[in-house]
Amino acid sequence: MKELRAHRLQSIQSHLQYLYLAVCLQEYFARQNLIERDSKFQAFLASYISYVKRHAAKHGIKADAKG
Repeated sequence: MKELRAHRLQSIQSHLQYLYLAVCLQEYFARQNLIERDSKFQAFLASYISYVKRHAAKHGIKADAKG
C-alpha cells in the first residue's frame, strides 16, 4: 500500500484520464449491482464517448471508443 501511495501523485495527469476513471468505476459498480444501468448511466457513457471522439478529432487522433 505504501508503494502504491508513493506513485499516486502523478498517476492521473489529464482530465481525460479522470473521465476514463469515472467510466471504469461506473462500469465496475454496475457489474457489482451497486448501481443500475439506468438512463443517467447511459447518458453519462454516451456523453463520455462523444467527448472522446470530439477531443480526438480536434487533435487529429484516431478515436477507438466503442459505442
